[in-house]
Amino acid sequence: QLILKAKEVSEKDTSAADKIFRKAIAKAIKAGDEYNAGKGYAEMGDMYFLHKNHNKSFGAFFNAKEYFVKSGSQKEIAVTNFKLGRQQYYRGNYKISSGHLSFAMQLAKQQKLKNLESDILEYMGILYHVMPVPEYQSSGLLKKSLEIKQQLKDQNGELHILEKLAGVYYDQKKFDSSLNYSNSAGALADKLNLQYAANL
Repeated sequence: QLILKAKEVSEKDTSAADKIFRKAIAKAIKAGDEYNAGKGYAEMGDMYFLHKNHNKSFGAFFNAKEYFVKSGSQKEIAVTNFKLGRQQYYRGNYKISSGHLSFAMQLAKQQKLKNLESDILEYMGILYHVMPVPEYQSSGLLKKSLEIKQQLKDQNGELHILEKLAGVYYDQKKFDSSLNYSNSAGALADKLNLQYAANL
């Protein structure tokens, strides 16, 4: 209940929501409920991510992971490792981000978490675009992510990756490829009645 209340409050006031989250976490810890302590920290991490406070978001996910490990929540451990990797990317710690994302990918494959696998591939694609690694091709990773989104019929996710691919190819000065993906994104956005502003 407290976690739901904190989520509602977080849209307008993150510091008030933070206090409610901490209350919920303290209550869960006192009750020996490690899973819900982890969930409280994870929801706090999501809140700070949405508000682009990547340091606080990272700290919350770091704490969440500890409680998910204690409660043996395998799916949450995989998701939290992905989110730690994502936050390290936004904090500019690319090598550490790569480690978290690789570990999250192992867990996602073991547990057959296709949607998570696709999200990890997306961030690996962006990461290896800013930090080139010879054995990983940014566009190749993003295309794999796109394939999974299409298999899962996740059209909003598909649109998101098409936009990323258009941007990556544009940065690589592969303008024809960039235009193709941009056009595909525009067509899909029309189909979904969404705005798509090509950033080319």
